[in-house]
Amino acid sequence: MTLVALASGRSPGVTTAAQALALAWPAGRQIILAELDPGGGSLSVRHELPADPGLTTLAAAGRRGLAPETVLQHCQRLGDGTVALLGPLSPERATSALAVLGVRFAAALDTIPDIDVLADCGRLDSRSPALDVVKAAPFVVLVVSPTLEGVAHLQSRLQPLALTPGRAAVLTIGGRPYGPDEVGAALQLPVLGMLEVDRRGAEDLASGRPLRRSELLRSAQVVAERLAAHLPPVSPAAGAVAPEPPEVARAGAMRPVDLTAHGLDGNGRHERGPEADSGGSPIATATAPAASIPGAARGSHNGTGPLDSGGAMSWP
Repeated sequence: MTLVALASGRSPGVTTAAQALALAWPAGRQIILAELDPGGGSLSVRHELPADPGLTTLAAAGRRGLAPETVLQHCQRLGDGTVALLGPLSPERATSALAVLGVRFAAALDTIPDIDVLADCGRLDSRSPALDVVKAAPFVVLVVSPTLEGVAHLQSRLQPLALTPGRAAVLTIGGRPYGPDEVGAALQLPVLGMLEVDRRGAEDLASGRPLRRSELLRSAQVVAERLAAHLPPVSPAAGAVAPEPPEVARAGAMRPVDLTAHGLDGNGRHERGPEADSGGSPIATATAPAASIPGAARGSHNGTGPLDSGGAMSWP
């Protein structure tokens, strides 16, 4: 369906953001969470699952061809119900698997019928094998701490990617000391939204027992709805509810995953919390009036000079 890559400069929180968005993904759309961080995965440990089947076994199978349905055969279901392609713990194994999958991997993830993919690509780095996925993804969400350091690190990594406001948007972790609009203006990119800084909610999410009405998941629901509104619509049959499938593939028993039974009818894992905004509008725009982040340059990504916020930006 549609691949959305999540990445950061050096700001932490990409995995937590990806997991929260996947859990809050709108009813009627199916989702896979793909753990593509070359620094190694953490979801298998968080959910007490074997790392295989996952990215490593997919890379081995992908040597013979990488059809979109092949990805499904290497997914597992997390304790919270999310279906995920798990990355190995070892950075060496993760890097090797991503290198084997190469540039064709993004195309496979982007063409799984009627299933969106949220790809946790870790930190942006010119040597990262996940960079091919970020460059090829139709949509990119840039996760950033709203601090001078967080913005500067992200700015320094953006220029080689040539990301446009139509493809990329900013997601801040919290709103202090700079607001999301200020960060978006500094980066010259639209603002997708903000995830609340909620330590308890993040800990519960990591443990596999998330509180549905935590501040983190409530804010993730708003962001997920905005993001999904900008993706291609699903086919009418995609939202149909199928019978609960057998146990999702575990090590040594890889079976395809039927994602239509993963609580996507609004009665399962997508419990609706109160909306965090009243408009329900699409992507929030950077409209801060002449706010400035010292040392953040408008119109360049070299991290020097004053910032002129320059007016509103939208994600078409």
